[in-house]
Amino acid sequence: MAETMGNKQATPNTQLFGEHQISPSLVIHVAPGEVLTPKGKVGCYVISSKGLPQHHPEIVISICYMENFRFNVVINLFAALEQAAKQGNVVQPGGVTSFGAPVFEKFHGILYAQAIPAGDIIFPNNYLMGFFVTKDELRIVNNFGGMRLLSLFANSYLYYPYPPFNDFNRPQMGAFDWSKSILCHVGGKALSHCYFTRIDQQNILRMSISRSHINECKATLDSLAGLPIGIRANNISSEADSCLFWKPGQQETCANGLGNSTSKIAGCFLILLPNQPNNDFRLIEDGFVYNLQDDAWSAVKNALVTGENLTVTSTTPGSCHLQICWTDPITEKPLPASITLDHVEFLEMEQLDRCPQMSEPLVKFIKDIDEKVQGHIKQGPEPMQIRIEMVLSPSEPTRYELLARPSLPEEAGGLHQALQQISSPTVPFTLHVNLVFDVAMKLQ
Repeated sequence: MAETMGNKQATPNTQLFGEHQISPSLVIHVAPGEVLTPKGKVGCYVISSKGLPQHHPEIVISICYMENFRFNVVINLFAALEQAAKQGNVVQPGGVTSFGAPVFEKFHGILYAQAIPAGDIIFPNNYLMGFFVTKDELRIVNNFGGMRLLSLFANSYLYYPYPPFNDFNRPQMGAFDWSKSILCHVGGKALSHCYFTRIDQQNILRMSISRSHINECKATLDSLAGLPIGIRANNISSEADSCLFWKPGQQETCANGLGNSTSKIAGCFLILLPNQPNNDFRLIEDGFVYNLQDDAWSAVKNALVTGENLTVTSTTPGSCHLQICWTDPITEKPLPASITLDHVEFLEMEQLDRCPQMSEPLVKFIKDIDEKVQGHIKQGPEPMQIRIEMVLSPSEPTRYELLARPSLPEEAGGLHQALQQISSPTVPFTLHVNLVFDVAMKLQ
């Protein structure tokens, strides 16, 4: 028999395996699951829905084998979920369903997360996995976001990103004094499709956020009016290989991960701290704090209300940069950059090859032009391409000509003036350089 948290598991009731009709439109399927954890094999009933209303994701609830398993409670639960979905109650990762009375004696609700494989059983990307939680654990989710609780579940089994089953004998996480958490002193909001990942190789702290949250970001900024903002995560980014976890009384920084890797570590929250002397970050509890100078704070606020990507450069050696990356609401893939340098053309390439000393000044020159374009050109209702043709001369000022498809924007005049203020590199011969920029359409 498999073991779970040191207790022997019961033999499964094989008569439960198969399909069960809940209503004319809803069926649940029960399959035997076996999950290998560092603490041993865990056998479970893997129960998945088929036929919830079209707008609602299907639900998976896996429950460890136990003596006297009351399957009728599960049937009633899925029937209630169907009725709630028909009434327009749609859950997302980090969402909860609260019960009027406890089920299985001690659970007052279900926390939902992205469905992950239960052993060999794999689910579509849009399925959600349900976890039974106590009344005190519901408070943790409501106050701190779902990911804080999921990361503690993961630590209980040393299973990343979280164990794909419900063990009714697991430790209860609500028993701790959570009032000492830093998040109790910071306003903010939990977002279903927002993730924080510290990526060592790129030296960045990435905040990936769905564009569906833009209105919530605006409302949060308005309500806090210059105060620190604590954004709580409700799930773990797919790009992460590990996740921080914390409970009251824990002094050291700890993480669960895939093997021993922590090169892409996820956090359960991000606190944006304005009016600081430097732009830099630190770990605290199971999340991140990013300190922001006044100009960086203004840029971050603008990015959160306009839906624009942003990178804040750290001013402290050894600290990482902050990157805000907006994602598509459906696919959660990064949206294309608003303005990108597509390609560079040098017409006198053969002569340039004989002057390697010009490479570095030209690279800086192109970066300066890129900054001017980013600062002057605005996205419009349709995509656009801008072409800047330049003539660098040994004896005359650099000449610029701006072309665009479908037409030059109104701000082209200001861009032309800004380009003329750039210090051009010294060239030993006349050099023609063309830069082509792609400007994405503005997303509403």
